Amino acid sequence: MDGGSVNNNQINHPSHYGGDNPYEAIKVIEGWGFGPGFNLGCAVKYIVRAGEKNQHKLFVKLLKGWPFYYDSEFEDLEKAIWYLKRELQNAKHEHYVHSSIKIQSTFRIKKVIKNWKLNRRREAVVKYIFDAITGEDYLKSLQNAVISLNLELANYGRRL
Repeated sequence: MDGGSVNNNQINHPSHYGGDNPYEAIKVIEGWGFGPGFNLGCAVKYIVRAGEKNQHKLFVKLLKGWPFYYDSEFEDLEKAIWYLKRELQNAKHEHYVHSSIKIQSTFRIKKVIKNWKLNRRREAVVKYIFDAITGEDYLKSLQNAVISLNLELANYGRRL
């Protein structure tokens, strides 16, 4: 079996984050106003670390008798898409407040991407997220990020 789609509950509402209930961690975090930075930060985190956990998790799941191939890279990219789509969904509401931020950091986007050694599609996704938070068309930048990651997943099976 290829890296195929993982259990949706592992992506949408993992039990270790509170499951699908009113006090699920993501709902509380957004309710407290941390939403935009949190969602986009998590998306970047999952893009950058995609595939870094493969060997350990595969071994653990095989020990537990799981009858299928587990691929953390695929799951991490699905999680990144989930956070981007959640942010897009939130941003479409009239009451949603997003203000662009001025990046005051020594971490310039070109140097960061070069250091992370991402493939071109993942570079593009990180740039779209960066554009969104620095004032480019917020919704369009996030939509482009989701499209790019979906294309990455669509081509994923060909690389296995």
